[in-house]
Amino acid sequence: MAVHNDRRKLLFGLWAPMFLVATSLGWVAVGLFFASVAVWYRLLPVAVEAAFFLGTGLPALGFGFSWLRNMVRRLRNPTRLLIGENGFQYFPGVGPIMWNEVSTVGPMSLNYRGRRIATVGVLLADPADFATRHRLGRFATLGLRLDSGRLNMGSFTIEPFGQTMQTALRTFLTSQARTDWHPGDN
Repeated sequence: MAVHNDRRKLLFGLWAPMFLVATSLGWVAVGLFFASVAVWYRLLPVAVEAAFFLGTGLPALGFGFSWLRNMVRRLRNPTRLLIGENGFQYFPGVGPIMWNEVSTVGPMSLNYRGRRIATVGVLLADPADFATRHRLGRFATLGLRLDSGRLNMGSFTIEPFGQTMQTALRTFLTSQARTDWHPGDN
């Protein structure tokens, strides 16, 4: 089973990272201009302003490029969630997650600007083993540990999409649990 992205919403959502990249480029350009003026005329207040513009523009530029890259990846790959007999894969993600790595699947919802937003949480059976097996980075491992081994998928998706994901994941998780059961097991 596959759950697909809504391409219209993704195309409409491209304006935000493009605006961030354009604005950040402007801040970096102003910072470089102020830096050249500060070096040429040896003015300390202008050098402080240059440091401010460069210090805020460069991280925002990096974040904007990574955000734009992720949005373009989502546009190129229409599948958001792929569910199979052995596990599932959420795009973008760390790779396939096997059913024996999952403990439970549950909903999370919150209100965002008056709309009900749903995310689906997958509680991992062994988060430390998951982090080493999927070769997660330091920050991803820390986030997984702080979130008590819960992977949040489908953040900021509209409610029916989150319900579809949750229902599909629970169905496959229970069917996997039934196939692993043998007579005499408790």
